[in-house]
Amino acid sequence: MLFQDLESRQDVYIDPEALRAEYQSRLAGHCRLAEGLCQKLGAAFHRLVTDQPLELALVDFLRGRSRRNKRVRRRVPKFSPT
Repeated sequence: MLFQDLESRQDVYIDPEALRAEYQSRLAGHCRLAEGLCQKLGAAFHRLVTDQPLELALVDFLRGRSRRNKRVRRRVPKFSPT
């Protein structure tokens, strides 16, 4: 397939199937690194699809977070004066 580089205006011939496999492999590696870094920092990592409005993804994220927080209620020790 023929593509045109937007910066150099050069024509580039690319095999879409070969490019797809390489792209997916690189993306998976990048996501593994990003997720590992997020875990190390104690941050959440979520992949989103671009064909869904961002606010729907945010609502899903907040609902899930709310459910997790309800399940992980911390027990506060009762105060007993001695």
